[in-house]
This record gives sequence, C-alpha cells and structure tokens, in this order.
Amino acid sequence: MKVRLVMESDYEAFLALAQAGAAESEADLGFTRETFDETFRRFFTDMTCWVCEADDGALVGFLLAVINGFYFTAGLAVSCEVIYVTPAKRGTRAPALLLDEFFRWGDMVGARRKYLGINNGRHPERTARFFERWGARRLGLVLAAD
Repeated sequence: MKVRLVMESDYEAFLALAQAGAAESEADLGFTRETFDETFRRFFTDMTCWVCEADDGALVGFLLAVINGFYFTAGLAVSCEVIYVTPAKRGTRAPALLLDEFFRWGDMVGARRKYLGINNGRHPERTARFFERWGARRLGLVLAAD
C-alpha cells in the first residue's frame, strides 16, 4: 500500500471513491458530478489531494487538504478537508498512511498549525481518538445549519 498525489488518470477511480464518500457522509446533500469535476480540477491548482493505492493498484482512500493563512496572525495553516477510506480498508494502514503524508506536507510547507475536522456524525469520537494519535487536540466543535 502506498500514498501518492492524485493524477489526472485517476479520474474514474477517484469519482467512485468520491461518490462512496458522499453517500456515507453527505447523503442528505446528494452528489453532484459538476461539483466533483470542478473539485477534481482544483487538485492540480489550489488544493492538494493524496490517494492511497493498494498493492493491486486500486484506489482505496484519499485525503484532500488546503493551505490557509490566519486572519490575525502571521504564518500558514493546513487543513484536512476530507479524508475517506473504503470500508474494507478501514483498520488497515491506509488511513494512517494518508495522515502521515498530511502531517509531513504540513511540516514541509511550514504550517504553524494543522487542522483536522470531523464534519459528519459518523463515529466522531472514534475518529477524534484516531486523529489524537498524531498529536491533534480538541479545539472546539463543528456545527451545521441547513
């Protein structure tokens, strides 16, 4: 299993991952192909996205991240916007490899802070404990209104 940056040739496989992830965590919002296409294009301009590739070459997960500035202090922050691993590969090295890459990248770009969020109700406590293994600490809550 390995982690690498997403490539344009991953489009179809990544589409399947994105649809599965949206069905799990944002089912009430629906999946929109046009929005997916816009996001996929941004992976090559202003977003960073890694995929986890199984030994057989199948994509089994991804982590999408962005670089942000702070509003009232100097420096950069990085944010893990989405992490998704197929159900069959949860509990394997896949999620850990993706997070390792995120933290490595954050250090490489000189981020003063690395943000990880849980913006859905799927096992938030378990996910938070997983993130805490990388030294993340709880800073607040994510609230949503429709």
